[in-house]
Amino acid sequence: MVATEKLVAEWGIEAVNLRDVGREAEQRNNSVVQYHFGTKEILIEAVLDLRIPALAQRYDRLLSELGDRADDPVAVAELLVQPLMELAVTDEGRNSLGFIAAMLTAPHWQPLLIERDDFRAVFGHLVGVVAGTGIPTDLAGSRLRLAWLMAVVSLPSRPDDDLVELRAELIDAVSGVLGAGSRRKSGSGRR
Repeated sequence: MVATEKLVAEWGIEAVNLRDVGREAEQRNNSVVQYHFGTKEILIEAVLDLRIPALAQRYDRLLSELGDRADDPVAVAELLVQPLMELAVTDEGRNSLGFIAAMLTAPHWQPLLIERDDFRAVFGHLVGVVAGTGIPTDLAGSRLRLAWLMAVVSLPSRPDDDLVELRAELIDAVSGVLGAGSRRKSGSGRR
């Protein structure tokens, strides 16, 4: 599964096949991954089962600690970015982020991630927090997806020495996306 994350992070999800994963995992039997997982989809789900619950638990813990800062877009941005930054400090974590970024940007594979119960529960809670800052719920959901995608996609390829500066930039950008005034909020339609 670690080999799958690494290859998907480097090549994209569509480019990786089960034989590539077997070679990356240094297996001599070309069919070993197919034998254990059957299909690429089952392998991808196994990787998600390995990584997403821990990420969801981290978000749940941070959400429970947010308290009276829940209406502050900067506090919400910090909460959104923090678990991703924690992953970005190791090679394996960056591969996980690259894997998630590949999932989010591949239309065929995206539903395996975003339709997971644990993923939906955390995002539902986060949408509620963003909506609590005064943004309509439907707009809060789309802004949250945009902000999270921006953070996930920008982190895997950055070297460690850039992470401190990138964290500050991401928090500024995410808080701007989450806290920006809305035409919908003021009653004006889009043109």
